[in-house]
Amino acid sequence: MKKSSFVRFAILGVALIAFTSMNANLNILGFTVICMEDVVHSQSTNETEEGHWLNDPKKKSVLFSVIAIGQLLGTFPIVSRMRIMGMRFAERLK
Repeated sequence: MKKSSFVRFAILGVALIAFTSMNANLNILGFTVICMEDVVHSQSTNETEEGHWLNDPKKKSVLFSVIAIGQLLGTFPIVSRMRIMGMRFAERLK
């Protein structure tokens, strides 16, 4: 295997790991909301404490919306820089 081919596969692997880790946050939050429904039910019987954040649909929707807005807003600077510089020099964005 040529050195240039190895570098391309290394960049592909690093990009795959980076995109996976960025999207893992949203997936973990979704699984947390799904798996914690029983916690909400158990906390609703306790009258002395404040309710769990999953009881409030507004808080849940704001949390998911902020993640989506952050992903959208984070895309625009990178895309505009890549359009100006070109894909060949995208490594210099760091």
